[in-house]
Amino acid sequence: MVLTNMDKIEPVKNKLFLFFFWLITIYSTLNITLTNNYESFFTTGHEIFMGDLFFFIDNPPRNYPPLAQIPYIIANKIISTSDDAITSNLTNLQKINLIRSSYHGIFLGATYILTSLLPLLIIFLASLKGNYLEKSIYAISALVSGVMLFAINRGNIITYALIFLNLFLLTYKSNNKYIRFSSYFFLAIAANLKLYPAIFGILLILRKDWKGCVTSSIMFIFIYIISYIISYQQTGYNIFDLANNISSFIQSSSAYIPTSNDFSTKNFSKLLLYITFGFNTPTTLYTILNYTILASVVLCCMIIVFFSEQEWQKYTSLSLICMFVPQISYIYSGIFILPAILSFISNDNKSKKNIVYAILFCLTIVITDFPGSMFFIPSGFLIKCFAAYSILLIMLIETTANVINLYKFKKIRTLHDAIKIPFKQNE
Repeated sequence: MVLTNMDKIEPVKNKLFLFFFWLITIYSTLNITLTNNYESFFTTGHEIFMGDLFFFIDNPPRNYPPLAQIPYIIANKIISTSDDAITSNLTNLQKINLIRSSYHGIFLGATYILTSLLPLLIIFLASLKGNYLEKSIYAISALVSGVMLFAINRGNIITYALIFLNLFLLTYKSNNKYIRFSSYFFLAIAANLKLYPAIFGILLILRKDWKGCVTSSIMFIFIYIISYIISYQQTGYNIFDLANNISSFIQSSSAYIPTSNDFSTKNFSKLLLYITFGFNTPTTLYTILNYTILASVVLCCMIIVFFSEQEWQKYTSLSLICMFVPQISYIYSGIFILPAILSFISNDNKSKKNIVYAILFCLTIVITDFPGSMFFIPSGFLIKCFAAYSILLIMLIETTANVINLYKFKKIRTLHDAIKIPFKQNE
């Protein structure tokens, strides 16, 4: 049998993704290692290896939801140094280094890595199509992607939110009512860990699973209340502390200078203004541009979710909301796009545009350490950030074109029916 050009599009799309992914990964990794320039992609300094994990052992993060504080409370009971006379005069950074190098600290770090990567490996394999070797290659690629390594580098609890989000995506369409019921629990857990994965509940609305919407909402509230009670008893943080500290955390990073590891619309607005005006950026434009882009991103994503016919595009648009809408959104938020990429790889749609998507997906998640910079922003992050926003723009154009074509198609069919002319779908 002779394969047509369209039959060859999908394998080329996947092969190009792998080719560019590993080419950039190997190049960037060698460049970072040989030049000892880890800060070109990862965070260093006071946020050293697994800083998010070890920094909050003595003081659970006040700007995290209650459920996300509980693992730190448990770790504190195991390896707390707050009452140790030896550490009483140490700075926080010195305490972190001491804990990290202790037996308990090494065990905690290893436990975090294993409980993050092993479940994700199994889930990724279950999400993909193809033979075991093919699935393994893509699953491993996702696990060693730049966004995932950034999350591991920070020791951030976002990896657990991704696990439960992936479990939801695997089970919410099941015909088995018990498995489907479990999916509501998985979504509630993911949302209680990082809040914004709750946006994936829109998938239940698209399926008109109203019972699921109510059930997952009740589960979310129940889990929040229980975890809040536990957290409050251990830390004394109340719900007003959470709101105030989230606001303070955002305001602390609200300067008009863009950072090199933030996907948010706030940071993207800063990037656009600095590219246009340099260090003479008019601050009066900042608020207007930020809220304009924020509203545009949400609107565009909703259009794609409700009107795109491709599942991977729905997943991608919801993932981009998780990356763009939070007003501080570090590179590790990019792990939410991994399920969408795996769905894209398994997709059978024959379209040449998929080749473009494959390259943009690659640039969004891979380790990027390229020569040059704009002002003080490394070119690697600039490429990564603009690739992510380009995905949204291209999906919007494609979805809008499809909606217009569908409208014209229905109009022509209605006209044929009105004058009783036989209508052929391929006309």
